[in-house]
Amino acid sequence: MGMSKDDPVLFTMEKLRGALESKSSNKPEQAATARLEVFNAIQEKWVPSTVAIEYFQKVFPQFAEFWLFRRQFSYQLAALTFITYIMYMHNRYPQKINISRATGKVWGSEMMSYMSANKPFFHNPEPVPFRLTPNLQTLMGPLATEGIFACSLMAIARCLTEPEYELEHALTLLVRDEMLFWFTGSHRNGVITESQLRDSVQVNSDSIVKRAISLAHSPVGNLPANQTVIDAIAKAVNPMNLAQCDALWMPYL
Repeated sequence: MGMSKDDPVLFTMEKLRGALESKSSNKPEQAATARLEVFNAIQEKWVPSTVAIEYFQKVFPQFAEFWLFRRQFSYQLAALTFITYIMYMHNRYPQKINISRATGKVWGSEMMSYMSANKPFFHNPEPVPFRLTPNLQTLMGPLATEGIFACSLMAIARCLTEPEYELEHALTLLVRDEMLFWFTGSHRNGVITESQLRDSVQVNSDSIVKRAISLAHSPVGNLPANQTVIDAIAKAVNPMNLAQCDALWMPYL
C-alpha cells in the first residue's frame, strides 16, 4: 500500500503534541475535539473501516466460507470481550488479539487486569469499556453485531451469574493471587494482614461479579432483553470515546 504501519501512530503523536503541551491552557472539550479530528483523518487517509473485512474476503473468496468465518468470529470475539470487560483488562492493543484464518477462533495474549499503583482495586483506565473498533464492527457486520455478539455477551453473563455466588467462589483464588502480587510488587512497608487481604479480595470479587450481573440484567419495561449490553456497546463504539484512547491502542483498527 506504500505506507508504513507506524504512519497513523506517528501522525497522531505529531498532531496531538501541541494540544498536550498546551493542555493547561486549553479546555478539556477542545482537546477531545482535536483527538476526534485526528481519529477521523486517520480513517480517511490510512485506515478505513473496511481494512479487516477486505482482507478476510480475500482469505475466504467463497461466500459460504466467509459467512461461517464471520459467524464463528462473532461468537469468539464476544467471549474475549466478556472476559476483558468483567476482569478490567486494559491495553487491548491490536497485536494482542489473534484471529485464526482456518477456524475464525479468537484468543488474546497478555491479558492482565489493571490496578492502580496507589490502591489494590481493579478498574478500567480506558475511555471505552472494551475493544470494539470500526474495523471489528464492519468485519462482523450489523446483523452479527446485534444478533450474535450482543446476545452472546448476555448469554455468557447469565450462565456465569446463575445460580448466584458460584462465580464469586470461583474468583476467590484468582483475585487473592492478584492481591498478593500487588502488595508484593508495590513494596509496601510491613506485612499484609489476613484481614486486609480478605477485605481486598472481597471488594474486588464483588466488583467483578457486579460487572457480570450488569450484562445479564434484564431491563424493566418494553426495552430489549439485552439493553444493558447494547448500552455498553454504544459506549464502546462512540467515535468520541474511541478518539480519546492512547495512540498505541489504534482505535481505528
